[in-house]
Amino acid sequence: VCRAIADCAEEATDALIGLLEHYARAADPSVERTGRRLEDEFELASEGMNSTRGVAAAAIGQILLAQETYAPRLLPTVEKLAQDPILSVRAEATRAVSALFKSHLEQALDVADALFATSDIEIHLSNHANELLLYAVFRAGPRFSRHLNRALEADSPIAVRAGHIWANAYLNDRLPQACTPDVTDLPILARQGAAETMATAPHLAPDELVRLFDDGDPDVRKAAAAAIRVLHEPDSASISEHVVAAFAASCAFPDHFGDLFHSLEQSLRLLPSTTIIACERAVDHAGVELGDLSRAAAAISRDIVTVVLRLYRQGDAVMRDRCLDVVDKLADVGAYGLPEALQHESRTDGGPGPG
Repeated sequence: VCRAIADCAEEATDALIGLLEHYARAADPSVERTGRRLEDEFELASEGMNSTRGVAAAAIGQILLAQETYAPRLLPTVEKLAQDPILSVRAEATRAVSALFKSHLEQALDVADALFATSDIEIHLSNHANELLLYAVFRAGPRFSRHLNRALEADSPIAVRAGHIWANAYLNDRLPQACTPDVTDLPILARQGAAETMATAPHLAPDELVRLFDDGDPDVRKAAAAAIRVLHEPDSASISEHVVAAFAASCAFPDHFGDLFHSLEQSLRLLPSTTIIACERAVDHAGVELGDLSRAAAAISRDIVTVVLRLYRQGDAVMRDRCLDVVDKLADVGAYGLPEALQHESRTDGGPGPG
């Protein structure tokens, strides 16, 4: 019944709202499940959506998004669901609390504050709960900084999720003063989450991001290195020189340089001049593996060859000399795809051909 009402939220009537209020007071669920794994977001959501009060809470969220006029009537029900004794019901209730932000901001902030203050840390397994915390941090950062800091300190993947919230607030200049403004001061798991978010838009905080290329934790380095996959996109044009140079000199480079060349190979604009540094280091690092079809580096070889030949075509005399040095090294290690690329180059525009 609750799901059906949610599906027609824009046409819901007073009678249907009354049904939701009724089911929000149902006895199910009566017992909190035990043994939930900290990393299991699906289990928490599944519990909520397979309980009567949980489904009612989710449906009320849909109603409030579709018809703000019902907010005064449903506010007491939302307040009660947000303090439900069952965590999975609270998690579903965060949908309704978020929906109240547009029409009843102060009341929504009060409900959210009380919810996070009285809930177990596992509430942050819920994507909807984390969305609510992000909205709250944006609207009332000083008040909600303690809840964000608590999640950042969690010894579980919850901290990774909190790192996403930290980064969103940082990148939008909404980070509360009570939260550290230095990404390297975050706990490891929180740094990983922050890096994951920052890497999706490297142009917003390139200096902070490149510091994470040399992080002491490999998972953080991997998360930060994902930024190089979007260097070919228009938003990254202004920072590509800096990011490529920093990445080429970093601890993250040996494990993730293939992603850099794959991204640059897709670029439709002039390549950053610092790309030559990455080419030189890649050949020195991978060596003969670039020609060994049994090794992963051979799959990267074609992209390296393509990129260095593009650099040759676009470069001045100094750049061309460096490119030729790289080509010589590629030839020495028998880099996969080099002979064919050189033959094509010599036929098309007189570039470096087979020596």
